[in-house]
Amino acid sequence: MRQINFMPSFFSHCHHIIIIFFSLVPKKSLGAVDPYFQACNVPKTCGDGQAIRFPFYIQDKQNYSCGYPGFNLSCSKNGHPTILISNNNYTIHEIFYQNETLRISHSAFSNPNSNCIPFINGTSLPGGRLDLAPNQTKLFLFYNCNSSVHESWPSEFYPSCYGEGDTVLALSGQDPKLIGNVSMECKSSVLAPVEAYGGGIAESLRNGFLLKWKASNCSICEDSGGNCGFDNISYHFKCFCPDRPHVWSCNTTRPGNNKRVLVMALVTSFAGIGVLVVIICYFCGKFSSRKIIYFWKKKTLTYQSVEAFLRKNEPLAIRRYSYSDIKKMTKSFKDKLGQGGYGGVYKGKLQDGCFVAVKVLKESKGNGEEFLNEVASIR
Repeated sequence: MRQINFMPSFFSHCHHIIIIFFSLVPKKSLGAVDPYFQACNVPKTCGDGQAIRFPFYIQDKQNYSCGYPGFNLSCSKNGHPTILISNNNYTIHEIFYQNETLRISHSAFSNPNSNCIPFINGTSLPGGRLDLAPNQTKLFLFYNCNSSVHESWPSEFYPSCYGEGDTVLALSGQDPKLIGNVSMECKSSVLAPVEAYGGGIAESLRNGFLLKWKASNCSICEDSGGNCGFDNISYHFKCFCPDRPHVWSCNTTRPGNNKRVLVMALVTSFAGIGVLVVIICYFCGKFSSRKIIYFWKKKTLTYQSVEAFLRKNEPLAIRRYSYSDIKKMTKSFKDKLGQGGYGGVYKGKLQDGCFVAVKVLKESKGNGEEFLNEVASIR
């Protein structure tokens, strides 16, 4: 077990007082606007007038921090936002931010002048992020069906966009058993949900269907004057505010709060200054100017003596510890091992697991000779 000698210092307590005082001063800087707040402040558009904002973001026009992961959009040549789902491009017709839904259609159906049905790949929605909204019609498209199917549903066949004479069968999925039987008579089939099945199959496919998204709620942040975003480092929702990012809302930017924050900051600052003045007056009354000068000279001489001792015994690798380190290793001087002529001895434990004996010397009346003698005696 090693022994560590320690002399408590008055100035260590003053250090804590200064830290506490300055921590009371508000950290908000005046005039500086957070760059993330500026980047996400103005919603973007692809050209069709739709405002793209959280959880969506246009990957070539907006910072990815302005949107939610997986909600990145692109702009088509005709100025419509598009989203990629299962390697299929879908055109976004409308975004309903209030009820968190959007109406989309497969981009292959976007030609308004075409009445033929193109061939599309099957689409599977990513679970948990985008789901089919309720009350949608599940429409199945069947390609390359045999003659028996043609004879059974002649009115449900529509011209295909691939070759004259090719047709596509469109059936709603109300009867799963029927869909299963028809799929065995056709070479391929895909699910193409529509919001409303009527007015022509091509028009129904162009109008598309509704999806409901799941992302962090943005209303609390927006109501407080912030812009919603996402921190990809902590992988968590962020509310970008004029001063800095917050967890959920800009509490300091709500209407009427600026004045309240300013008053609180002034009260806190004056309270901190008052506490500091009281402490200074107390110690000035306790110590006369002569005592203060003597105390300062005494501490300076002690410091010089300790430094000279350490330089002289440098090969011994003597380590110095702060008062806070000593309190941690002794658990605030919990276990007292004994009492000596110059002070008490306490049990301590270093970070590496080694146990030490910490001797706290009484306040020295000299220039630190007792302290140096104690250290030298245990070499």
